[in-house]
Amino acid sequence: MRTPVSQFQSDYAALLDRLAATGAIGLVLQNYLENKEKFLGIGNYNEQGFAFMEKGKSIVLDTFKKALLDLPPAPQTV
Repeated sequence: MRTPVSQFQSDYAALLDRLAATGAIGLVLQNYLENKEKFLGIGNYNEQGFAFMEKGKSIVLDTFKKALLDLPPAPQTV
């Protein structure tokens, strides 16, 4: 039995809310920042890049929260 689209959207929105609330959004940036010494000097991983990532943490979270507000309403089932 398939899950109705409206239920999927509701579950998805709840999941995204939870991810935002727990700070799980931005884990990739967080991983790089916490392991800076392992990446520094490899390719484009330099001080300037890590400073940019640090600034990006709040931007990513703010953008994600705004995206949650713009989720389309669940379609009506007939």
